[in-house]
Amino acid sequence: MYNKIVAGTVMLNTTEGKQLFLLHQENNVLDFAVTNVSEDKTSLASILDFLKNMAKLNLDHVELVELTSINIDNRSVPLYLFELDGNNVSYDLGDSFLWETPANLRELLSVREIKGDAFLI
Repeated sequence: MYNKIVAGTVMLNTTEGKQLFLLHQENNVLDFAVTNVSEDKTSLASILDFLKNMAKLNLDHVELVELTSINIDNRSVPLYLFELDGNNVSYDLGDSFLWETPANLRELLSVREIKGDAFLI
C-alpha cells in the first residue's frame, strides 16, 4: 500500500494589497507543499505540521478557506488553501519555499489537474 499524501498552499494578502502564494521549489520546479499524511494525524494536521516545521510559517493567524483535490502521480490528493494577512507574517521562509505571484500559481495549476469542485470553507 502506498503512503497517503496531502498538498497545500497559503494565500498571503500583503499590506500593499497584492496576493502571493506559498510554493515549494525543488530542482527549479515550483509545486505545492506536499507531504505524507502521518499515521497518527489527519491530512489537515499533517499539512499544517509541514507548513509550520518545513516552511517555517507561524500558524497563529492562518485560516483555512478552501479544500479541493489535485492529481499527483495519478492519485487524487487533498489540496488545502489557507489565507494569511500580511500584517501577521514573517517573510523569512524555510529553505526552498517562496512567495510567488498569481501568474506562477496559474502556471502550476495548468499542469496539475484539479479534481472535482472546490469546497469553500
